[in-house]
Amino acid sequence: MRAREVWVHSTDLGVPFSRLPADFVLALVVEAAGKHASGGKATELAAWLTGRSPTPPSLGAWL
Repeated sequence: MRAREVWVHSTDLGVPFSRLPADFVLALVVEAAGKHASGGKATELAAWLTGRSPTPPSLGAWL
């Protein structure tokens, strides 16, 4: 958990996500999608992720 916070905070300081370890970014995407999907945005998120909606859902902060 703490490592996740450090990596995410590095993006607050200007490090692009493309510079983070790929396995970390994949785990972060899975975690973030799960949190937002369980928060009542599952249908909107699925539509956007599968290219069925041009507009991403409005998502609040989760971390």
